[in-house]
Amino acid sequence: MEMLSSKVSEKYQITLPKKVRNYINIKAGDRVVFVKESTGVFIRRLDDLMDEVLDSFDDLEETEREFRKGFRIYEAPDSKNALLEKKSFKKSVVKTSG
Repeated sequence: MEMLSSKVSEKYQITLPKKVRNYINIKAGDRVVFVKESTGVFIRRLDDLMDEVLDSFDDLEETEREFRKGFRIYEAPDSKNALLEKKSFKKSVVKTSG
């Protein structure tokens, strides 16, 4: 483990050590976020975090497509119910929140 330090100014500003800037590819003008986790607080480039979030949405869309392949969804007259028909099973009624 390598530890680096930086002094906090009177305005609560720090200069990121060059090794840190290079490691997480921070350039002048980049936005950073501080992520609090159970093991500590981490600094991340905002663009990298947003890319990660957008990638997770792609995963959600793929999951939805896979779900829809296995089920056909019908709107019921009562908007609080939806009928799901598994391709190999009989129809069943599923309560949905809303």
